[in-house]
Amino acid sequence: SVVGTSFVDEDVKSLKGSIDEYKFGATVGGKKLATALLKRLNAYMMLHLGDTIPENIDATAAELILPEKISKGSDWERIWHEVDRSQEENDQQLYCIGNMALVSTQPTGKGSAKKGGKKTKKADAASWEHKKQSYAKEPWPLTFQLGEPLGESSEWDGGAISDRQIQVLDLVGHAMLSSKDD
Repeated sequence: SVVGTSFVDEDVKSLKGSIDEYKFGATVGGKKLATALLKRLNAYMMLHLGDTIPENIDATAAELILPEKISKGSDWERIWHEVDRSQEENDQQLYCIGNMALVSTQPTGKGSAKKGGKKTKKADAASWEHKKQSYAKEPWPLTFQLGEPLGESSEWDGGAISDRQIQVLDLVGHAMLSSKDD
């Protein structure tokens, strides 16, 4: 029997399944939901790491790592379009929580290059190398980890998105189940 706000494995599995299927980046409301979820997960990580949560946590937004619009001849086009996938598979990976990063919309004090604290469409479509450098300056653990090597792949491709999706879902499960002990 579940008492209070404790979660059981079935609850966690159900939530992780729903998050896995939801297209967070496809709508404005989905992006707001992704921002809220990523804020909570990053705060959870920071508390467990003993880090201080920045005061400007509300000055954040979730952005798509793989951009929605890919320019012809860009690295994104080469990486993303070399694999034969259906439009549904493309959309599922493009808009999943694993392809989203929490970014500061104001300078973070860690060398942020955001001018005036606003994201630009140019930043959204920036190359993976440029985004990695930018993410490494973010205070949010799930974001600055993106600036670190991705293991065997140095590109942000379908495999990297799938791996990150699993990482985020596992963190959701861990955060929910750790509330049993609280």
